[in-house]
Amino acid sequence: MAVSGNCAYTLAYFAGTVTVVNISNPAAPVVVGQSPYADSFLNASEIVISGPYAYVVSQNRNGSLATPRRRASVLAQPDPAET
Repeated sequence: MAVSGNCAYTLAYFAGTVTVVNISNPAAPVVVGQSPYADSFLNASEIVISGPYAYVVSQNRNGSLATPRRRASVLAQPDPAET
C-alpha cells in the first residue's frame, strides 16, 4: 500500500488490480477507483507514488517457473479534485 495526499493505493495480489481509496475521513474510507484487470498487475507486490504516477512492481510468472519475471507498470493517478 502507498499513500499520497488523501488517497491510499492498494494492490490485489491475485486479482491483478490497483484500488484507490479516499482516506480523508479515516473513520469512513471510500473506494474511489479501481484499475481494470491487467496481467502486468498479477502478483503485484510493491507500489510507489511519485508525482502524478503510481509505479507498480509485480512478480509476474508468465514465463516458466524456472525464470520468474519482475515487471514494472506505471499508472497515472486520478485527479485529487475528483476524489
